[in-house]
Amino acid sequence: HHTDMQDALFEDMLSCGNWIKEVLKAQPHLHQLILIGPEKKAFDAMDLHHKCISITYEDLLAKDLEMLNSIDPLPSYISIDKDVLSDHYALTNWNQGKMSLPTLEKLLAIAFVDHPIIGLDICGEADLSMPLPLLEEAHTINEKTDASLLQFIKTWIQFKKIERIP
Repeated sequence: HHTDMQDALFEDMLSCGNWIKEVLKAQPHLHQLILIGPEKKAFDAMDLHHKCISITYEDLLAKDLEMLNSIDPLPSYISIDKDVLSDHYALTNWNQGKMSLPTLEKLLAIAFVDHPIIGLDICGEADLSMPLPLLEEAHTINEKTDASLLQFIKTWIQFKKIERIP
């Protein structure tokens, strides 16, 4: 839901708000970075790096995923921040996006089919300072989504293993 390309609050500080900006600067072997989910206005407010492909929330609504066809089929690392999901699927310590879990899984399926995946992470948890009833609700929602994502990923890993058997 966020671009994670903010300036660091302190010099040489890496945070959840600037890690993408730092990766683009520091990793010469990075071929492309595909950022999916923030609204168009978030991208309009920044000067995107030439290696960054942006797919806005509005592109997803319009089912305009044509730019996915231009992504090179290179080994890929996927980082999922659950704040991209609507609060029906996740409650995190940042404001939430509007994406549904089925949409996220569709995007993951496209990546899994077209790219060898070398790693994947999932982040975005509840704010521990929430009132206890809300924190319990957040944990229930997040655990359900985590379990669903884990099952989805396991299924694709198994499928890819079967696909490679001669």
